[in-house]
Amino acid sequence: MNRIQKKMGWVIVLLSIALSNVGGCNFFYDFAIRNSDPAIVDDVKRLIDQQSWTVAIATWNTLSPAAQADSGNQLLLASAYAGRGGLNLMKFVTDLGSMGALPLFQFLLAEFLSPTISNFNDEVAAEAIVQGLGATAAVRTADQNVFLLFVEFAKLGTLLSFTADPLQVGTYSVGDDAL
Repeated sequence: MNRIQKKMGWVIVLLSIALSNVGGCNFFYDFAIRNSDPAIVDDVKRLIDQQSWTVAIATWNTLSPAAQADSGNQLLLASAYAGRGGLNLMKFVTDLGSMGALPLFQFLLAEFLSPTISNFNDEVAAEAIVQGLGATAAVRTADQNVFLLFVEFAKLGTLLSFTADPLQVGTYSVGDDAL
């Protein structure tokens, strides 16, 4: 009896690992339906985590119209555009917490180095997507409004870096005393 209990214990442990994705891979990935909307959303999230912004946007565009209309999925698309525009939310929040007495505009200028017009356009696209979820802050959720705040910081930092730091060294040029 003891030997059977041990075998059953091992079977339970192995099944738990295989079914819970603890090993870092999906045991059933090869058998999954990968073109369903939930699978595509999962792929988009994975691509965003890998910072593959352009591929994430292209993959998001393969969602059905109903899935594209979902506010959570639209926020996911806005995240991909914001990331491609230069917003790394985790780094930004960490750096913001340690900026000390540095003025906000100088911090933003240093945070978004080497911007391009494409970066700014992607940030504008992210802003438009979130604003499309609700015309006013009262209509949008708190998460959507906080995300929009960070997108606005990214836009401002990109503009400041592009105009006030032409050498891209992280500080404003002499003569830009407004910062």
